[in-house]
Amino acid sequence: MKIAAPICALLFLFAYSVRAEDAESKNERDPWNGFGIGSWVIQVKSFTKGTETTTQREKQTRTEAEKAGQIQLSVREEGKTSGVFDGKESIRWHIPGYDPALDPKSKLLETKKEELTIQGKKYACEVKKYDLSRGEDKTIVSYWRCTDVNVPYREEGLEPLTLALRSDVLRLDADYTGKEQSEKTSFRVVNLREEHKIGKQTIICTREEGTFEVSKDGKKGKATGFMLRSHNVPGREVESSAEGEFGGIKYKKEMRIEDFEVVK
Repeated sequence: MKIAAPICALLFLFAYSVRAEDAESKNERDPWNGFGIGSWVIQVKSFTKGTETTTQREKQTRTEAEKAGQIQLSVREEGKTSGVFDGKESIRWHIPGYDPALDPKSKLLETKKEELTIQGKKYACEVKKYDLSRGEDKTIVSYWRCTDVNVPYREEGLEPLTLALRSDVLRLDADYTGKEQSEKTSFRVVNLREEHKIGKQTIICTREEGTFEVSKDGKKGKATGFMLRSHNVPGREVESSAEGEFGGIKYKKEMRIEDFEVVK
């Protein structure tokens, strides 16, 4: 189950080798970890390119996996009847997010102390900067980590690997430069306790906001976006929006959870 980044694509990572891990440690880097078999969400997604918009509703349900210890989702699209999810079905398995702290090939460049202010309160962070470069592709990533917070686990990025952000990460900066493309992104938690309603339920969310810039094939683009996440919702993603432009064409991508159920 690929986790959608709040700001389009973030960075391009090549095949990093990570240590061998058991199923339990891998599941720690899965947003559905902790939600029992039968837990589900109804997700509504829309994508706008220029003046054209497409919308999709689907129901994601955690089902019994064939392989012990594996987290598996069954995804059903809405069919011809509104609210009935009898359309195309697919099965998803999760690839654990990439954590540079687990990869002996990543290079820790710097560790320093720095404070982040969230809604007037200061949080003491340890900032770790990593060099994830491979060959001609240069990637620098910095994590702001704070032991005093508990943010829902999330992942950011696209193919081939997503970045794991554990519960103590309040900010991430990434700068990628390749032979034909460059990308730069920065996003951070701006609210640790934002109330949000899903149907009749009120849940507590964290809010992240960020920016993204890209240069590719002689064209430039930029975007801004936000993401709400909650410990109480299967998959932990609650709502997101990202909009910007690339090569003069405007884009907007939105997602929201309209209903859910948790099975312990």
